[in-house]
Amino acid sequence: MSITLLIDGVDSTTYGFKYLRKEIGFPAIISYGEEWLKNSIIPLFGQRKHRYTPLSCSFLYQGTQNQYETMKSVFLDKIDKCTLKFSDIDFYYDVVFEGEDKISKINPEALEVGIKFSIYSKYKSQVVEAANRLSTKTINAIGNMKTPVIIEITPSIDLIDITISGLGDNFTIKNLKQGQKIVVNGEDGTVLQGGANKFMDTDMWEFPKLSPGTNSVTFSKNSCDVSIKYKPRWI
Repeated sequence: MSITLLIDGVDSTTYGFKYLRKEIGFPAIISYGEEWLKNSIIPLFGQRKHRYTPLSCSFLYQGTQNQYETMKSVFLDKIDKCTLKFSDIDFYYDVVFEGEDKISKINPEALEVGIKFSIYSKYKSQVVEAANRLSTKTINAIGNMKTPVIIEITPSIDLIDITISGLGDNFTIKNLKQGQKIVVNGEDGTVLQGGANKFMDTDMWEFPKLSPGTNSVTFSKNSCDVSIKYKPRWI
């Protein structure tokens, strides 16, 4: 069975480019404050951060040169910043386009086109954890990187506020109304109630996130239906 590539959920062949193969490298690492002192046996390591991972993909394009120039422009617009999903791998890859890798002419109306990307996020399908009318919830987050969280909170009664702990810094949401869902979205940095901005009723220093492994989440009120959504992330 042939392997396919989805670009933001759309097969690459939709844009005239048939996926052929890929090469995924290792992420670059940036070290902060690394130093090897005189007479020291080992260096002093500062904080180390994983950054972009290189990705090269090859595609087959069949058509005239004029058609290729037109479809190339369409294709580049779609891959400039997108999410890639290969049918043979469970992961999703958020990428940015970096440029042409190599173009080889197969025949007068067929080209093999190489494209270079940089991966900045690698994750699997979203996981949903229910915490309905609970005071505590233990979440065993899979993956090996911290990941942003989307929290949906629907109070069963009017509440002055609710404080949630265990998802990074504690945060408080005020003026909750019975049956009106509030969505705290750590992925896009919003707090919404019925589509309207509710950030003014929120006290937080950072948006919620999960750490790999065990996370103990607590709620100051147990009168809300809560849904915690996250995408397991890997280096």
